[in-house]
Amino acid sequence: MQTHGYSIGWNTTLGEEQEITTGIFYTAAQGDIHSKDDNSQLDTKDHIVGINTSWYEDNFFFHGQLQYARGENHGNQDQHKLRYDNQHRGFSLTAGYTYALGQHWQWQPWASFNRYSIETDNIHSQTRLPLNTPFWNQPINKKYRIKEAGGGLRLIGNLNTDALLFKPEIGIQGFHNFKDDPIDVVASFDKAGTLFMIDATSTDHRRYQFDLGLALEKANQTFLTLKYAHQWSDNFKVDGFIAIMRYEF
Repeated sequence: MQTHGYSIGWNTTLGEEQEITTGIFYTAAQGDIHSKDDNSQLDTKDHIVGINTSWYEDNFFFHGQLQYARGENHGNQDQHKLRYDNQHRGFSLTAGYTYALGQHWQWQPWASFNRYSIETDNIHSQTRLPLNTPFWNQPINKKYRIKEAGGGLRLIGNLNTDALLFKPEIGIQGFHNFKDDPIDVVASFDKAGTLFMIDATSTDHRRYQFDLGLALEKANQTFLTLKYAHQWSDNFKVDGFIAIMRYEF
């Protein structure tokens, strides 16, 4: 799987001591998913908008995010073709505490709760069998829900030089999904009039992630953040890289 895109946003601080930061963002992403087992392919296009806020009180911190996304998907495998739209909405809440570890390092244990729903519509799926018999299907469960809780631990550095401020970061996190929403499918052969059920496989309830990052800051005005993440569960693994550039006027 390969995904690329861009994000733009705006944020501002609230309060005299700038303890609360809030902002809005927009993300456009395009992905190409290829399966090595059955030569299938899925192309995705997504547009995401959201609101985020952060609050700091001494060593305690809180982050919240609310987002909505809309996407288009086109897939094929041999003579199978699939096209559908999707939308998802949800929110995430994270709270943690910062402990000093010497002069240049900090520990941050944190806990998080995420809730999302993913809906599909405008589904068009078609298969040509050897006898040229059209075959169609449609999902029964058009909504897939995620309700997960978890937490993690981060180690963050603060290394200052004459030219730049370096902030290396390493972390580990884990989540458990309390919802079990496999997507069942009802199907039939065209003009045959008989429906039959295809049961979906069970979903992974636990996922884990390893993070590695480096933030660079110059003159408290120019910011560059580089992040690498490796996520895995029983049946999948994902590697991702993000670069963020910010300039404060």
